[in-house]
Amino acid sequence: MLRTRGATVALGAVALVVSVVAAAPASAQRPQPPAQWNDARTRDLVERATARRAQQLADTGLVDYKATAHGYLTFLAQVGEGLTEPPKVVKADQLALEVYWHAPDMSKQRIVGRRDTLLLPTDINYHRDHLGIVQNNFPNAIRLGEGDEVLDVPHPLSAAGLEAYDYAISDSLQIRLPDRKIDVIEVRVRPKDDTKPRAIGAVYIDRDEAQVVRMAFSFTRAALRDKDLEDVSVVLENALVGTRFWLPRRQEIEIRRTGTWLDFPARGIIRGRWEIGDYAVNQGLALAIFGGPELTFLPPEQRRRYAFGGGSVLDSLPADVRMVTDEDVRRVQAQARALVQQQVLARTRSSALAARRISDFARVNRVEGLALGAGYVWRVGSGVSVTAQGRYGFDDNQVKGRLALAHRWPGGAALRLTGYRDFREAGDEPEVSLARNSLAAQEFGSDWTDPYLARGAELAADLVSGTSGLRGTLSAAYEQDRALSVHATPFAGRYEPTLPVAGVSLVRVGLEVERPPALGPLGVEWRLGGSLRTSIYTDGSGCGDAVLRPPRPESSFMPPPDALSCD
Repeated sequence: MLRTRGATVALGAVALVVSVVAAAPASAQRPQPPAQWNDARTRDLVERATARRAQQLADTGLVDYKATAHGYLTFLAQVGEGLTEPPKVVKADQLALEVYWHAPDMSKQRIVGRRDTLLLPTDINYHRDHLGIVQNNFPNAIRLGEGDEVLDVPHPLSAAGLEAYDYAISDSLQIRLPDRKIDVIEVRVRPKDDTKPRAIGAVYIDRDEAQVVRMAFSFTRAALRDKDLEDVSVVLENALVGTRFWLPRRQEIEIRRTGTWLDFPARGIIRGRWEIGDYAVNQGLALAIFGGPELTFLPPEQRRRYAFGGGSVLDSLPADVRMVTDEDVRRVQAQARALVQQQVLARTRSSALAARRISDFARVNRVEGLALGAGYVWRVGSGVSVTAQGRYGFDDNQVKGRLALAHRWPGGAALRLTGYRDFREAGDEPEVSLARNSLAAQEFGSDWTDPYLARGAELAADLVSGTSGLRGTLSAAYEQDRALSVHATPFAGRYEPTLPVAGVSLVRVGLEVERPPALGPLGVEWRLGGSLRTSIYTDGSGCGDAVLRPPRPESSFMPPPDALSCD
């Protein structure tokens, strides 16, 4: 695959795949100043390309063709705060197709081979159109998922699209063949009204013939019919076959759905990848081939006998399939964000219950006895959210909780302000789960928690590097800590006393940096991370002596002994 921009490339092959991305213009080609939106040069090119599509290649000499396509459909799952862990393969399908086309717009695809593997239980069923490739760079009304995911979005190169979109020439690529040069123009596409169902991205057009070389686009929020859809990205690349015809060569589609359970995020990803080749052009295909549904299947026993090669499905799966997304799709998503307002791409939910575990609703310990709580998150819009969590203990008759105001930007950066009055654990890791601890505390007086009361406020900023993938959190907090007392009585046995924590005030500053898990050499998953924290403790007696201590784990706010008194 050719990855360059504004460059002159000499090639001797007759089949060529073009992928245009950002880079510096080469000196061999004189760079042209970028056009303005909807200027005369851009409109002329787009209108010619639209007319070419309307003619369905009828005047290019292309009557019919047949080809083969090999592809993968994978379903991946991703869970956890921030969704930073790499998605895990749940189900993978490998498919082989026979592809037929006849002018002006007849298409037929037949699945001749299919095998799959299931790694985790799931009832996922793919839409029928995900099992085949896209012909003719989509019809004039774009549909995906048989209309359940995207329905009747105007194609950027259609009569309706000319009225619905803005266009601007962004860059150019010159391809040099033995007998001629081909200039490919990148045209960015954005909707005139981004609150309507529209596509966003770029089309790459052969300047002389006005044929589509490549399409890369996403969709506005209004175009996604399923409320759980996060985004849909499509990349279609064509190859120059027989020195005349731009026909499908590589295709990729990624569909991401994000849901929550008690505000705990989870994401399901459907990813389809196709490689198309072995073209035979103008073979005089019989029209009878195109009868019936566009996508058909050989009998199951014949599909199972297809020789895929390359070992099992997982052995032949592309190495980067577990990554969040590949570079092409990531570029489409970034370009979509750059062309329109972020809020017209983002799925929003106005409110939801907020919790991370069952014990956030009910727990038992020796300080509170039975404590009941709940949380709620309210998404105001434009990346702003308010989260409130509270809990009431029936034996200590006290309310605990936290209130957080956050703003998240499209690239992942965030700013959070949190106020809290809640229990903290003196240990670095809990001895047992809170659910198990609640049962043991209630019935046997066995409470393994070591809580102390923390009251304060924290300001934190999440920073993201788009190039290196690094994520960092810079935080500063002011906090007052004090000891707690035993108030509850177990059914049997008795509770141990709480820790004798002296009252202190502290200022805490921290920096954490990590690189999310990624696949490294030989398929090994690796991650990088580091943190730096420091706290200034002041005892609660009012003498005002401050003690500066080295970095300590965030959950360990027990001050050193010499910080507990003025001696």
